[in-house]
Amino acid sequence: MARLAQVGTTLLGSSLVEGAARAATRRGLRVLAYHGVPHSGPFAEQMIHLAEAYHPVSGGDVLEALAGERPLPDLAVWVTFDDGRPDVVENALPALQHRKIPATLFVVAGVVDTTEPFWWEIIEKAESTGTMANSATLGLLKRAPDEERRAQISYISEQLTTMGWPVSARQLTSTELHQWLDAGMEIGNHSWDHPCLDRCPADAQVEQIDRAHEKLSGLTGDQIRLFAYPNRNFSKPVDDELRRLNYGVGLLFDHRIAKLGGNPLAMSRLRIDSQAPLPRFRAIVSGGHPALFATHRRVSALVRR
Repeated sequence: MARLAQVGTTLLGSSLVEGAARAATRRGLRVLAYHGVPHSGPFAEQMIHLAEAYHPVSGGDVLEALAGERPLPDLAVWVTFDDGRPDVVENALPALQHRKIPATLFVVAGVVDTTEPFWWEIIEKAESTGTMANSATLGLLKRAPDEERRAQISYISEQLTTMGWPVSARQLTSTELHQWLDAGMEIGNHSWDHPCLDRCPADAQVEQIDRAHEKLSGLTGDQIRLFAYPNRNFSKPVDDELRRLNYGVGLLFDHRIAKLGGNPLAMSRLRIDSQAPLPRFRAIVSGGHPALFATHRRVSALVRR
């Protein structure tokens, strides 16, 4: 099965198929959703291809297009990174600057200038030590009410510390954030501490947006107008609050090419790994892989009926 998937990806990433998929989706906006960039090599290769075959745009360009001020070019691609990981500044920024590709870093404001781990990193640590967590724990906690998730994470963290396995993480510093901005890049709001927002009470959802907005606006001196949903969980209370704060874009994580005609606060993105081989990258950014993925989802839904 893995071999078949690899062959399929190679085919989708071939020049012929990529060209056909690009032509069929040329007017769509490709919003690439990365997370960390642990090594620069594969990512740099991806950016070379992006600069040669597509038209990179910024979040500001997308806001202007949505306002009717200036249309996006055909084959527009917007590069985004979730979580605000410091290795994006270390390993991705040089490749972006070299190819003059703009990008947006969506920052979890509550961990800036701290060593606090993300909550799922605590689960991963517990799983790696064989204590209190297994491969199903993360998925279960993503679906749990937020209060229950927080209680479980707190308990696991305390137990790991008691056993001599405290969990910490290197997080983005305000100095690195300004290094990113000084290079001409953008930042956006990715919530205060990355809960699954639709599992939170409505007032807590609003607080997540407001606290992050206030801190990031204070750090940058600019009005933040770009938002990415943690864990892709769209929420009506968040949508309402983003509108109140004059956000222009809210991004999902649904592996689809975006269309500017829908709700701008629920815009699609393509899931991509910075370490993905070039054929897989080409298959995803062209629109071929997302189309196949969407077909698979539709077929699976029909079978379940």
